[in-house]
Amino acid sequence: AIIYVNLHGMMKQFMDVPALWRSNKVDMVVWLATFIFTVLLNPDMGLAASIGFSMLTVIFRTQLPKYSLLGQVPDTDIYRPLEDYNQVRQVPGILIFRSSATLYFANAEMYLDALREKSGINITKILSAKKKLEAKRKKLEEENAKKAKKAAKEAAKNNTADTKGEPEGTEQKAITFIEMDPEPDPSLPRAIILDLSPVNFLDTVGVKTLRRIWTDYGEIGVKVVLACCQTGVVDNLQAGGFFNDKVTKSCLFSSIHDAVLHCLSSGTQSQDEENKFTHF
Repeated sequence: AIIYVNLHGMMKQFMDVPALWRSNKVDMVVWLATFIFTVLLNPDMGLAASIGFSMLTVIFRTQLPKYSLLGQVPDTDIYRPLEDYNQVRQVPGILIFRSSATLYFANAEMYLDALREKSGINITKILSAKKKLEAKRKKLEEENAKKAKKAAKEAAKNNTADTKGEPEGTEQKAITFIEMDPEPDPSLPRAIILDLSPVNFLDTVGVKTLRRIWTDYGEIGVKVVLACCQTGVVDNLQAGGFFNDKVTKSCLFSSIHDAVLHCLSSGTQSQDEENKFTHF
């Protein structure tokens, strides 16, 4: 009778299992694990083991966040995932990327992969091709400089030797140029907005990941801005050395809509300047 009275409350808690299964399966697994650890071990060891198990579930869930592209509800400043809502529309030329979990060392690489997959931009391939083109350009410049120097020496030698005769015409050799700044690829977005509203802290790896995104995409002409940063996240960026002479706090925006308006206005201004200097 004494054992029954002591275990009566715990046995009644089994009625919570169906409700936990319907509401949150992870919480149900934690409950079952706590029960098993407590029965197999003593209560103190069982509770300690259940706390460790619940912490592992939190880490596991941060390893599997949901990555999504956001679109705008027409005529509003509301932005929702494109795959979850039919009425939202993607802002032309702008990608809005959001992760459902915070950004830290355990999921930083997955964050990069998800951004690459969602945007459809193979940044590694584009940067590799750009580096090869740059190396080829430098090589041709060195070859052309050597040819020009050699031609100048030969011309000076001929002019010295034939002072009385008619000057010989020097043959001009064609110099090959490689255009390094072509027209922007229309398939690339104008800007990428990183929605950091779910992020409540950033470690060193997270700061480096954001810096890498800003640098890599900036090299191919895609502007990267951050939106909805909490005060603690801004402090983490400041302490982690994210900001410098090139990356200033002007890339931070309090809302997604403010970031979208800024990117749209920047694109309009750049087009106006281009038209101003290219049309006569």
